[in-house]
Amino acid sequence: MSNSTLIDYVLTDMESKRNIDSTVAKGVQKIKEDVAHYRIGEYYEDLVQQRIDASDKERDTGVRGKDPEVAPEYILTFCQRVMNSIMWKARALDRQITNQEKFDNDTSGGTGQDFGDDLCEVYGIPAVDRKGLAEIVANDFARLQSIHSEIQTDTDDYLDDITPFAYFVENAVDDEGEWSVSATANSYTDAIDLCHKIVDKLKETEQKNRRSRFRKVA
Repeated sequence: MSNSTLIDYVLTDMESKRNIDSTVAKGVQKIKEDVAHYRIGEYYEDLVQQRIDASDKERDTGVRGKDPEVAPEYILTFCQRVMNSIMWKARALDRQITNQEKFDNDTSGGTGQDFGDDLCEVYGIPAVDRKGLAEIVANDFARLQSIHSEIQTDTDDYLDDITPFAYFVENAVDDEGEWSVSATANSYTDAIDLCHKIVDKLKETEQKNRRSRFRKVA
């Protein structure tokens, strides 16, 4: 398995957000471990230990200790969030590679600048073609799936609604106003296609909303 990975870049990118995933990513990235997905596993174990310590203190003193900042079980969801983000990054790079190929063909060899290579540098991976990108993503999928699987063995006894780990999982609000899985992609190609469909759907919705505002005028 290649050492090239998008996991570390995605974790760093997630740190900059303002949500629960940012909290987790910051905790993960503080851990002294070179391998990115191992840090996720280590962070999970830290959360579990913090919960145990809080329970032990409550048993010994009657006052519960400090619980972890995030429930350990959330790392199952976090692994999928990381994988989803990897697919968005892969989609962006896939589009750059496609656009570069079209540009090179249109200009009989291009200008010598490869925008796909530039994005690879940003991501911290070597320059790749479409096949190489798919291999990196497949390896990252296997890495994250291994972490997800290990955590699931701890939670199977009391969690019965764990969404299977996938290349991409889309969630949407259902008819009852609850968030639920609306689409799942179990391969790299299917995940790229699903990302394209999500973007197209968002653009269509945005366009409809922009046009509908004029119909509100009396």
